[in-house]
Amino acid sequence: MTSRSLWALLILFALVWFVNLGSRRLAEPDEGRYAEIPREMLASGDWITPRLNGLKYFEKPILQYWATALAYRSFGVNEASARLYATSLAFLTIPLLFWLGRRLYGEPTGLLAALLLGSSLMWSALGHVNTLDIALGFWLTLALAAFLISQQSAALATNTRRWMWLAWAAIAAATLQKGLVAIALPGAAIAVYAIIQRDFRLLRRIYMLDGMAIVVLVAGPWFWLVSQHNPEFAQFFFVHEHFTRFLTTVHQRDEPWWYFLPWLLLGVLPWIVPIWHGLLAGWRGAAPEFHSTRMLVIWPAVTLVFFSASGSKLAPYIVPMFPPLALLGARWLAHSDGARIRRAILPVAIMIASLLVLVGAAAWLTDRPDIAPYREAIPFLLLAGGTLLLGSGLSAWRLNRGQLAGAVAVLAFAALAAVQLLFGGFNSPSVQRSSKIYAEVIEAQRRPDAEIFFVGGYWQSLPFYLQRTGRLALFQGELQFGSEQEPAKYLRDLPTFASAWRASRHPIAIVNPQVFPAVQAAAGPLQVLFRDRRAVIIAAP
Repeated sequence: MTSRSLWALLILFALVWFVNLGSRRLAEPDEGRYAEIPREMLASGDWITPRLNGLKYFEKPILQYWATALAYRSFGVNEASARLYATSLAFLTIPLLFWLGRRLYGEPTGLLAALLLGSSLMWSALGHVNTLDIALGFWLTLALAAFLISQQSAALATNTRRWMWLAWAAIAAATLQKGLVAIALPGAAIAVYAIIQRDFRLLRRIYMLDGMAIVVLVAGPWFWLVSQHNPEFAQFFFVHEHFTRFLTTVHQRDEPWWYFLPWLLLGVLPWIVPIWHGLLAGWRGAAPEFHSTRMLVIWPAVTLVFFSASGSKLAPYIVPMFPPLALLGARWLAHSDGARIRRAILPVAIMIASLLVLVGAAAWLTDRPDIAPYREAIPFLLLAGGTLLLGSGLSAWRLNRGQLAGAVAVLAFAALAAVQLLFGGFNSPSVQRSSKIYAEVIEAQRRPDAEIFFVGGYWQSLPFYLQRTGRLALFQGELQFGSEQEPAKYLRDLPTFASAWRASRHPIAIVNPQVFPAVQAAAGPLQVLFRDRRAVIIAAP
């Protein structure tokens, strides 16, 4: 494929990738949380101490908050700016994987790897959501790429060291992205590889002393500064958020050991068959020096085992697995004939497309009341299934003409377009997962001196849409640490809330329906502005 064709393909993929960046409301909890923290950072001018709803929030490091705050400063505070950093890094991982695959195995494998990653279900879906894990996936993929290239026999000793410096710099950025897991995962993968391959000289070739110095120089200053400003930071962040989170179920995210396996199988769709064959092929065979394909198997395997052993499990944790898996699947595709490829990719894609169409048609034809909030999203479901069916047909036509890259490209574009169409239907039922409608109700009633209360719950995207924080009452959740550090900002019980409510001029509160009867009895006369299953919005009469 010519250089011009590759650039055209990249630009077209980018257009599809970024087309709906700001068209959807922020979803809760993650998008609201990771949009609000940098908004408060920009508003307060404090770029050291992260805060959520005005309270100290030390669960994650600073890098994504900084990047998003800079996006706000450049492009305004809006949904597109909130997603820009995470979505951009998710996209940049695609050409990064092309570059790595071409360097290791040739251009066809690199191109196929980029297409597989960019259209796999979990990467393309989470790549359009404002979360921390997709950006962590980029930084760890950059570290993996630099490490693999550093170990190739063609690399001179000086180049080996420089590539490892890049790998360590990426690990440092990943540490600022999500903490010590960015050191633990690559370190464990390299140790497992060295033991299995009996290649203990590898431990010298990674220049660990240089690497530790780079991590300290890049990531250390913020950790030092935030600890100087907040002496309680180190104990909470390093002990509670790392060791306690991993070893216990304190975050109430305890799941069975096999929890990630279904997510992994779903996440690699529609490329599950070539990736399975790629895993098997990557483990086999001998390598004269460094076995890069075996490392590509070990890297995601270590990630899976690590998080499966943790006491805290969420599906996005396994996102860093997908780039090496896509590269393995692409390597298998590049060495397979048309008949095997047809059997590997078309039946799965057609099955997914048919399922989307059938579910959409069934929802369209039913009158069940629980479907009503999603009715406007049904056409998007049908369009997504139809797009994937069309892509499958065009891919089969390309395969019949012996055009492997073209067949995979058509199906990849169809799969990505299907995900984007599904996102396009989000705004209709988003009242179930976003608080923008609550912000609109509050803004219609609020006076400039009004005080906002969040009672019995915390609605993550609401402060972002209100462009201001509120006083938290009768609920702590993940804000427990911050509310304990600054107790004057937290209303612990009904009498305290009722007193603050009566003392406030023109107060407005958003209340958890479960505690609303008690709040109504304690607060005295009030006006109900809005009510649904998630919230009751009240004002003083």
